Amino acid sequence: DSVFALVVLAVYGLGGIFVPLLIIRWMGYKPDTFHSIVMMISAFFGVIVWTLLGLGDDVFPSVPGVGSAFIAHFIMCAVRDDSASNPLGRFEISPERKNQFATFGVIALCFLGVAEGAYAAYGPDSSENSDANMVAMYQIDGNFSLVEIGSGTEVITDSAQISASSDAVDVSGLNVVGFRIATSHTDNEQACNFLANTEDDEVGYEGGIQDFNVTESGIQENLESELYFINQSLVGTTTNSSSSEIDASLAGGDSGIGTYDFTISVVVNSGGSPVCQNGDSDESVDWVVSLIILDYTLTEVKE
Repeated sequence: DSVFALVVLAVYGLGGIFVPLLIIRWMGYKPDTFHSIVMMISAFFGVIVWTLLGLGDDVFPSVPGVGSAFIAHFIMCAVRDDSASNPLGRFEISPERKNQFATFGVIALCFLGVAEGAYAAYGPDSSENSDANMVAMYQIDGNFSLVEIGSGTEVITDSAQISASSDAVDVSGLNVVGFRIATSHTDNEQACNFLANTEDDEVGYEGGIQDFNVTESGIQENLESELYFINQSLVGTTTNSSSSEIDASLAGGDSGIGTYDFTISVVVNSGGSPVCQNGDSDESVDWVVSLIILDYTLTEVKE
C-alpha cells in the first residue's frame, strides 16, 4: 500500500511539474535553473498538501500542483530580477490588458472556489461509495433478540383469531428480520372416574404477515415457530463479498412492519372409561408474538 501511494504521488507530482513547464516554454518563456526548480518544488508541495488534506477524491492532486507551479512562475516574474518580467513569453500584454486579465482571473477563481466548495459539501462521497462496493473477505458477527408486540390467553373450543402489530413498540432504528410465535397450554381434561384415561388435546396455529406465514400443530404443551425475511445463516460466517451486498442481504426492510394475524385452533380429544366420558370441551391457550431483531457488525479479514 505504501509503495502504491508513493507511485501515485510521483505520477501526480510529475504531472504538476511538467505541464506548467512545457506550457511556458511553448509560449517562448525560457526559465533559468532556479526558476524551474522553484516551480517544481511548488508543484510537488501543492500535490502533497492536497493529498494530506484528503481532497484528492474531489479534485486530482495534479490540478493544485499545476496551479502552485503557475503561481510560483507569476510571482517570480513579478518580483525576481533574474526572471523575465513577461510571464507569457513571446505574447506581450499591454498594461490595460493585464488589468482586464487580472479582473477576469479573480472572477474565475471566485467562481471555481464556490463551485468546488459546493461540490465538496453537497456532492456524493465517492470514497464511502467505493469502499461499500469493494469486494473483500468479511467476518459477519451478529446477535438476534426478541421484542414482544402482543400476548394473551384464549379459551378456545374450535378456533380463535388473534393479531399483533409492530406499532405496539418503537421500531425506528431496529433491523426487523423476522417474527416468532409461541403458544403454551396445559390440558384441563378431568377424568370422570379413577378408571378413566385422559387424551391430550391438539393445538395448532397458522398465520403471519403478508406472504410470510408459519404453520404448526401438536399435542405438546409448548409450540413455537420462527420465520426470517433474510438469510440468517450468514450470521457467524465469513464471506467474500462487498459490504453493500452484505448489508442488503441482512436488512429486513419493511417486511416485518404491520399487523400479524393468526388463527389458533384446538382439536379436543376426550378420554374416558367404559361407563363414562371425560368432560373436555375447550382449551386455554397462552400466546406470544415477537419481532426478531438483528444487530450485526462486519469485520474485514485481511490475509
